[in-house]
Amino acid sequence: MSNITTISVFVDESGSDILNNTDTHDRYYVSVGVVVPSDSIPMLEEQLESISSKFNNGSEFKSSKIGSDLKRRIKLLEMLKDVQFQYFAFAVDKKLIDKESGYRYRNSYYKNINKHLYQRIVRSAAGHVDVIIDTHGTKEFQKSAELYFRNKCDWYRTIDFKYIDDKASRLIQIADIIAGTIRIILLEGFTEQTSRMRALLREKEILFQKWPFDYTTHLVGSVNAQEVDKKIEAVMFERIALFMQLRCDSKDEYDGARVKVLQRLVEAYYLDEGSIYSEELRAMVNADREKPLSEEAFLSVIIGEIRKEGIVVAGTKKGYKLATTVSDVAEYLNHTRLVIMPMLLKLRAARCLLKTSAEYDILMSPEYGDLKMILDAIDDSHLGIAEHKSYGASMGEVKYCGEEVESVRKMV
Repeated sequence: MSNITTISVFVDESGSDILNNTDTHDRYYVSVGVVVPSDSIPMLEEQLESISSKFNNGSEFKSSKIGSDLKRRIKLLEMLKDVQFQYFAFAVDKKLIDKESGYRYRNSYYKNINKHLYQRIVRSAAGHVDVIIDTHGTKEFQKSAELYFRNKCDWYRTIDFKYIDDKASRLIQIADIIAGTIRIILLEGFTEQTSRMRALLREKEILFQKWPFDYTTHLVGSVNAQEVDKKIEAVMFERIALFMQLRCDSKDEYDGARVKVLQRLVEAYYLDEGSIYSEELRAMVNADREKPLSEEAFLSVIIGEIRKEGIVVAGTKKGYKLATTVSDVAEYLNHTRLVIMPMLLKLRAARCLLKTSAEYDILMSPEYGDLKMILDAIDDSHLGIAEHKSYGASMGEVKYCGEEVESVRKMV
């Protein structure tokens, strides 16, 4: 008999589904699904009823009623800390959507946007999923939306949809509170209060996704490239000279090879040879060794050790070269991102699956604190509360803006 728990997801939104609205305070539309084990619903509703009696004399939890009173919003989030639920969130930046696209039609907008949330929930669940949605539109529209969502999400016939009035469910009301809070964070950016709200939300968060992204790259154009190129070149060759000086007489069995590789890369730079293939560099190193280095060992103990000293060796399909310009560094970062981001995406997917269906965070152990910090930084940068700002391109099915790449690059 299966031990996988049936989960229920209570969904509500914050922000209008009108695409052409010019109100800057309505820039974002946020959809949130609060996830709980189905058999725990009565207990959680009772717990939330008790909190409501203390917080607002038993009235409905409503983000719009709390409004911009952030102290009161933080108080409610603190009261919810001990309530055992998790959530998914999907936020839309309407400013980045083509106003002439099909999203300008409200019904199409609602269906297409919310399918993203449901798809992420179903992909991260192992058992049956009941989706309970705040009442939206007419009965006819609800039926057509349900058929649409089922067609887009029900790959394994394990999902059911139901519309109910939010007044009948405290859990839907909590989805409304979270969605409204995320909208405030997106609109206000980094402040002491939004940072506190973010910290409280993160404890309950399975996945946060923002859509669409601005993929414009500003790395080269944001600086006086020629002046920076000169500084990068000077810094690189100063560090290379120091590396060779300290390692040329080293007793480490690999230092001689590292110095030889650097000498070859410096030579290629001055002769304008471009990139040097890995096979050539490895053959040069192995010519002096009884036991040849494999490609993996060469990358780890030779190239990897050189990079640990801050010397940027750009590796692409064309081979290796010294990074001495802004564009060289950008090339190095883009290649590195193609390696790092897919690994993080796989880790994130595994974490989401087990948090959703097993209520187990695989990164809860202190020894994985660095990985948890990286994934948290990715989500924070989506919300715009990271204190650093940078830009970049996209990678894979789940796309990442450059703020995330910068977050990862600073920690790796």
